[in-house]
Amino acid sequence: MIRIVESPPGHLAGSLVSTTIKLNGSKEVENFSIRGSYEKPNVSLRLGGGVAGLARLFGENTLFVGTLKGRTLILNNGNFTYKFQKVSDKQYQEELIDLDTQSQHLSFIEQTKKDMREALSLSRNVNSGLAQYLKWGQERIAHIPAVRNWYANRINNYTICLNYIRPLAASHVPAWKWQKCVLSIQTDKYYRNQNLSNIRNLREWNRKTVKRLNANISAAQEQFTKAVQMLRTSCPYRKTENKECMKEVNRLQNMRDVGFLDKDLILKFRDTVPKVTDALDKDLSVISDGNARLSRIGRQVSDIYQYAIGQ
Repeated sequence: MIRIVESPPGHLAGSLVSTTIKLNGSKEVENFSIRGSYEKPNVSLRLGGGVAGLARLFGENTLFVGTLKGRTLILNNGNFTYKFQKVSDKQYQEELIDLDTQSQHLSFIEQTKKDMREALSLSRNVNSGLAQYLKWGQERIAHIPAVRNWYANRINNYTICLNYIRPLAASHVPAWKWQKCVLSIQTDKYYRNQNLSNIRNLREWNRKTVKRLNANISAAQEQFTKAVQMLRTSCPYRKTENKECMKEVNRLQNMRDVGFLDKDLILKFRDTVPKVTDALDKDLSVISDGNARLSRIGRQVSDIYQYAIGQ
């Protein structure tokens, strides 16, 4: 918008207001001073103030020449021509309101894009988390026999030690000659307790992880639904792209059951969780029972050793 007055005759002064709506919906308003001459119908104007803004809008050349005929002002600046139409303040304010509306629409479209990117990013993170859990879960399920074998071997080794030292101690063979397996059992008690603590921690970690993944699945689905709803609302604001926008909305709505999440991963996750929980429970049961049996054998070994060294 240009506001100019002629005072004294042949001399023009006023201002230019530039209102710009960017693609992201943000609005920028800049003001420039104007001075020039008028010899009917020829107009010569030079802009001043806001050097950076002027350079962005008009380049280095801030001299405008043109004509003022009736309600129309035409100004030329290099290879560019600008046309201004005389309007009332009411009309101008209405145009500013229309610009504000366009700004709001563009901002909404930009927010829609952001929400869709966030929905996609969140879903990718959830898919990655599910895949990691499934890998760990399968390893945990397959680990049950290893835990059983570990304790079966330990019980066998403890029993061999007990059967080995019992007759030697009874025959009064010096303890230093056969104490190696005894000391090994005493040291092993720490690792047995550590195993028990580890499996309890794993069960708690599994509980919290499953809860977190379920919450993330729900959050990703909610974010997807929100993004699609916003996209639908924004379609009328996209003008020529309205039809393409609605096609995309329809395509995404067909995915509403899981959104951007991997359906197969979710199904496998639901199937694997109870198996992992059961595997951890079995591990804890094997460890608790194994530790009880090893403790009984360990006490017998310790009693024989204490008796032998006390003689």
